[in-house]
Amino acid sequence: MAGWMGALAVLLTLGGAVEAQPERYELGRRLRLFEAAFEQETDPAKRARTYPPMNVAVQSFFSLRLGEAGRAMDEARRHLLPLPPTADERWAEALYLVVEPRLYDAERCEVAFQLKAFYPPGGSPPAGAVLRFAHLLPDGQRQPIHSMLPVRDLPLKGTLVFTDLAEGDGRLEYEVYDDAAQKVLVRGTIGVSFVKDLESRLTALQAALEALPAGKSVEESTARTLAQLLRNLTRKQSPETDFPAARLLREAEEAVAAAQSEQSYFGQGKSGQFWLTLLTGRTRTAIRVMAPPQAESRQPLPLVLALHGAGGSENMFFDTYGHGKIVDLCRERGWLLVAPRSGGFGSAPLSEVIDEVKKLYPVATERVYVVGHSMGAAQALMNVRQTPERFAAVAVLGGGRPVQVSEAMKKVACFVGIGTKDFAYAGAKATGEAFRKAGLPTLDYREYPQVEHLIIVQIALPDVFKFFDQQAGQARGASGDVGQAENRGQR
Repeated sequence: MAGWMGALAVLLTLGGAVEAQPERYELGRRLRLFEAAFEQETDPAKRARTYPPMNVAVQSFFSLRLGEAGRAMDEARRHLLPLPPTADERWAEALYLVVEPRLYDAERCEVAFQLKAFYPPGGSPPAGAVLRFAHLLPDGQRQPIHSMLPVRDLPLKGTLVFTDLAEGDGRLEYEVYDDAAQKVLVRGTIGVSFVKDLESRLTALQAALEALPAGKSVEESTARTLAQLLRNLTRKQSPETDFPAARLLREAEEAVAAAQSEQSYFGQGKSGQFWLTLLTGRTRTAIRVMAPPQAESRQPLPLVLALHGAGGSENMFFDTYGHGKIVDLCRERGWLLVAPRSGGFGSAPLSEVIDEVKKLYPVATERVYVVGHSMGAAQALMNVRQTPERFAAVAVLGGGRPVQVSEAMKKVACFVGIGTKDFAYAGAKATGEAFRKAGLPTLDYREYPQVEHLIIVQIALPDVFKFFDQQAGQARGASGDVGQAENRGQR
């Protein structure tokens, strides 16, 4: 236990930090590839074959063996392919591209890259193996790149030079290609951004922030966080995910201008995704928000709070956990989604987060839901126990613990989802047992056969949102298809 907790503590220092190592970014990229393939596969038998290697991937992640985690994710994804990869394709899949920095001046920039092995590839490269850059894709444009380097020894280093680019956020498209066989072995993309007058704009932004009093508004606090993020993206520090840096710079500049005139900028009926920093009491809480198009009506909307697991950040529910599946589930319902960053083992202060979000968007306070995975599941239970009156329902996935249920908590509808091969199985089962013994009126406890610790979120989220829909229908006095929530017991 001590070793696992020590590894977890190290991982938590990585969560949400833009200076996270390139391996963390690459692991997230491979996870998204797996999740996309898993989502498209409907055969339960093929899906089930991915569970054992994904269990290895999770255990490797928690023991800080990120290369081994990537290897296991690749193995899991291969079970979903129509044909097994060739030996050359397997060799190429072991490689990854590092691009640092990620934010450049659009007038002229030198983009340095390295092709490296994420885990030992095994065998030798094909005789015709080359690294080929196909296109630079800023904001929908396709700019061909004529660059092809033979892959002989790793790491392979080089530099791409660009001039007079359009300002915007885009992707650098690359391929490991067998020139002899005229065949793409593997391809990928990496997010890059380009800004005109980059250095002068970052300097002006920092000067404007230094003239503003701290702790006065979400505009000021968010702009400070974005300024640091943007500066880091100009350095040789790999982010944990792709950030739309050109857009974030514009937002930071406009937020500072609003703060200078004591005006509001964030919220205000704006739809889309935003990275914000809320002033929650004496602390600051980083969140990522999805405001659906319905937010433009400025009518109260249901709110979903999503709490990530250990080693994650506010980006995890948006970018992984089913390739951002919760974003689609909220958007199609017209619900607000907020994912706070948890610091260390402590939870984000959800009650304060709700209050601050209400200043940005009208919230239907009787329809506030919280979803937590792993460490986030325990934090969800803690917040519901502390302020049960703030939540209509809670979903606990891949985690849990024994819970003392107060009378006030019995008014909160509870969903517990756990895989039978999850190392957190005992904790989740204890949560379900505690709720049953307390006579919780609305409880849905589900066990998912053979499922491990990570895929549980992707698999269970549709059931979670059906459960939330039931509670919404019950609150409206609906009947028929919505029906009354029931105590389902174990499945």
